[in-house]
Amino acid sequence: MRKFVRFRLILLVLGSILTFFGKNYGQNRLFHKITVEDGLSQSSVLSFAQDKKGFMWIGTSSGLNRYDSRSFTILKQQAGNLKSISGNNITNLLSDSKDRLWAGTTNSLNLYNRLTGQFTHFSLLPDNYTGQNNNLIRCIYEDQQHQIWVGTQKGLYVLKDSPNASFKEFKLNKKGNASLTQDVRTIVEDFRGDLWIGTTDKIVRVSNNFSDHLIKEYEIIAPGKSAEDLIPTSLAEDENHTIWLGTIGSGVLKCSEGGQKFELIANASMAASKLPHDYVRKIHADQKGKIWIGTQQGLCEMNILTGQIITHQHDPAAKYSLSQNSIYDIFTDQSGNLWVGTYYGGVNVSYAKNTPFTVVQATGKPEGLGSNVVSSIYNENGKGLWIGTDAGGISFKNNTTGSYQHYRYSVSDPNSLGSNLVKCIFKDSDDNIWVGTHGGGLNLLNQNRTGFTRFKKNNNNSASINSNDIMSIAEDASGKLWLATENNGLSCLDKKTKNIISYHPDSSGERNLPSKFLRSLLIDRTGNIWVASEIGLLYKKIGDTHFNPYTYTFKDGARIPEGEPVRTLYEDSRKKIWIGTATQGIYTLQPGNNNLVHHSVKSGLPSNNIKGMIEDLEGNMWITTDNGLCKYDQQTNSFIAFNVYDGLPGNDFTSNSFFRNKEGKLYVGSLNGLIQFDPKTIEKNDEKNNIAFISLKVGGEQINPTTHPDIIKGNISEVNQINLSHDDNVFTIEFSLLNFIKPNKNQYLYKLDGFESDWKFTNTGSVTYTNLPAGTYNLFVKAANNDGIWNEKYSTISIVVSPPFWDTWWAYIIYFLLIGSAILFVIRYFWLREKYRQQQLLQQYKIDFFTNISHEIRTQLTLIATPLKAITQNELPEGMRKAQLSNVQKHTQKLTDLVNEMLDFRKAETGTMSLQLAPIQLGAFISDIAEQYQSIATEKGIQLQNNIKDLDLQVKVDSLQISKVINNLLSNAIKFTDQGNTVGIELKLKENDAIIRVWDNGIGIDPKYFSNLFNNFFQVNDCLLYTSDAADE
Repeated sequence: MRKFVRFRLILLVLGSILTFFGKNYGQNRLFHKITVEDGLSQSSVLSFAQDKKGFMWIGTSSGLNRYDSRSFTILKQQAGNLKSISGNNITNLLSDSKDRLWAGTTNSLNLYNRLTGQFTHFSLLPDNYTGQNNNLIRCIYEDQQHQIWVGTQKGLYVLKDSPNASFKEFKLNKKGNASLTQDVRTIVEDFRGDLWIGTTDKIVRVSNNFSDHLIKEYEIIAPGKSAEDLIPTSLAEDENHTIWLGTIGSGVLKCSEGGQKFELIANASMAASKLPHDYVRKIHADQKGKIWIGTQQGLCEMNILTGQIITHQHDPAAKYSLSQNSIYDIFTDQSGNLWVGTYYGGVNVSYAKNTPFTVVQATGKPEGLGSNVVSSIYNENGKGLWIGTDAGGISFKNNTTGSYQHYRYSVSDPNSLGSNLVKCIFKDSDDNIWVGTHGGGLNLLNQNRTGFTRFKKNNNNSASINSNDIMSIAEDASGKLWLATENNGLSCLDKKTKNIISYHPDSSGERNLPSKFLRSLLIDRTGNIWVASEIGLLYKKIGDTHFNPYTYTFKDGARIPEGEPVRTLYEDSRKKIWIGTATQGIYTLQPGNNNLVHHSVKSGLPSNNIKGMIEDLEGNMWITTDNGLCKYDQQTNSFIAFNVYDGLPGNDFTSNSFFRNKEGKLYVGSLNGLIQFDPKTIEKNDEKNNIAFISLKVGGEQINPTTHPDIIKGNISEVNQINLSHDDNVFTIEFSLLNFIKPNKNQYLYKLDGFESDWKFTNTGSVTYTNLPAGTYNLFVKAANNDGIWNEKYSTISIVVSPPFWDTWWAYIIYFLLIGSAILFVIRYFWLREKYRQQQLLQQYKIDFFTNISHEIRTQLTLIATPLKAITQNELPEGMRKAQLSNVQKHTQKLTDLVNEMLDFRKAETGTMSLQLAPIQLGAFISDIAEQYQSIATEKGIQLQNNIKDLDLQVKVDSLQISKVINNLLSNAIKFTDQGNTVGIELKLKENDAIIRVWDNGIGIDPKYFSNLFNNFFQVNDCLLYTSDAADE
């Protein structure tokens, strides 16, 4: 094992060895504040971290905060909840390479589960420890091997990057007999992989290869300093592999690569590299070659190469200074923003992409503007800046002395400025300064610059200027000045002769002007005169004698709207004319080109009410409106808008109040002061950050997985589905772009797929839906950052709205079963009814059967009785007697057949009765039956005619059944035919049918009773009998 080597570090305070360091400089950085008023849980900010998704985690003395650029989610210890964080004093935070969030408190280490929102606690106590079960977490660090190191009040612990690993107390050597049992306050890993560990009394450098760990031990010794002053607080390594050390009371030290000792770099006593305080809580090395030093009395940024230190402190008069000087943590996020945690002032953020607008405002003192309403600007190179104000006259700032000289109206001084309401300042080709005012006419600055010569309207002199309200001044190629007035047209002043020519609607001929209400003038490089008026754009082409409304129709019929008020005009370096209107945005045209280009809010302008326009040295146009300032990139045809969130004093600007100096610096007049900036220093934010879903409310109630696991299975930022019931008819989803640069300017597009087809815009990061039908939907959200850069990669979450119980699949099964049961019931009802009908029919069949059988038996008995009567009462010849007996025998056989049929009646009961078909000679069969009725007919005095001629016709019939039919027909016909009438029978063929016809010429039946003919034993009363000359069938 290597021997311990102890190096004494003597704090050298001789300023002579540090003369290469620069002096402290004033503040040049903007800090944007996040406080409890914005939702932060508490003002004492102790630690920062950022997870891979982009959420910022902020540890305070009263809870852990997750910040999404719009709102805070606060996590605090909950009494009785062992899954909540172990304490509210969040001393340290780390989001590791596996995207695990570690949080240190004053009593233990916590691991956060993002899905469930719950914490796992680690006590981290030394081996064989018997004291209280708590340990203050000083620092949490991840090395290049993805091992987690935790410095505590009771030593150092490490979690190896391996499955099922647990925290182990770190031993300095393989034998494990030299632990860091001291208070471990800070850890950093150098480029070699060695760990530098700061304890209460020394710096230990150890190898991180788990062989023989200890490399060096650095004891910190300083004459005149107490042990407490020398306690390390923070370690950092810069890009040059220098190790930087902050201490409790000795300032900042460093150990260069290969160095054997730390040397003092800066403290509160050093004149050349002075810190505001020796208590350094945080050292932070960024990626831009700077070391950030957080002290008890301010923030310092040190340039590594030059040693220059810039100190940032709270300034009550500076809006964007630090909120408070006691610095606890410094952090750089994924976008390069610098986060500074203060003990009493919350969070301060310095954006990676800055918009350094400098604002000059009236202070009420001589060293400032006369008024905040800056209406006109002129920068006189080498001399100073002329600033015209509304109600405050002119303020001239001397470039050499920095002092202000004020020009104001005085009743007693005829050489004073004609009015304090200044509208324009113009320098002509002879270096004369001209000032247009409201109510004070035109003013020419005297050569000695002590007073003005006034040009005012004289009602008694037609050669005077048109009006005392001068809005704009321009000079033509001949040196004449053109004056646009607010309410009486145009004046042209010849500077040499002082002659004035007026143009207004009341004039005739060449001096007629279509409008008298003018706002701006432009004489382009060709010599054409353009006039902005309340009735539109007026134009006088070089060589023309008249001013006319500009009514040119461009390609595709494009025109500047007739009557649209024009407020401002500008010619750019490409000779393109820019026309700013009151309600329609901007039109651009180029003489000789047949294209008219229109820009409006749809194109990206913040407003269609244009106040002023100017071009920078790179060809970009800067445009003021009543809703902010914007930059138009003519190369990309894109707008970037700026407003109060970018550091502007307000969003409204004065008209035609723009100026660019020869270095390219722009001056802009607003209602709240003078704005100065260099366009080259305005940085564009090209970051495309993630979008996160941050909140769900149903019926106004905040939803979380603990209280509503049926709706959401985890934190909404970690899940991909929400489950709603049909009566969750109002719900709100909030989302946020994790862009922390001017987050109030973030914009969103959203679409609920399955419900709407078009993207909708919002800048609130919130959407509410009501009464969604049951179904599955996908909410898509995409966003643009503060500079309007859209990330086309959208975030999505599925929303499943379950149907009501009566509209679910199982309800439909029930409906199907109920309907099926009803159908079965109906079917069974009709089946039972049919069965009953069949039973009734069968019963009727039985009745009919017995009735028919009885009738047949009676018929046969009649046919038997008649021959027998003839035989017994008359002595017949033997041949006739035999014939009669033969008939008796036949009918006796038929009676036997009928008896057999009765015996087969069971067949009818079971419905199995069928015809017994067999071929017969139908004509002979019918004739034989008719012959049997001959004696009955003769006895009644009825003539029975047998007209059957085709006796050999072969037909398949049931002879028994057909005989019943014929017997019934003949029996009834003879029965109901009176004496002397005729009954006939015949057989006819019609196609494939054999028709048997029995007829008589008796009394007949009314046709209305025909439907009853086949009802058993139907008879019509004699009184209803129908008489017809035709025979009945």
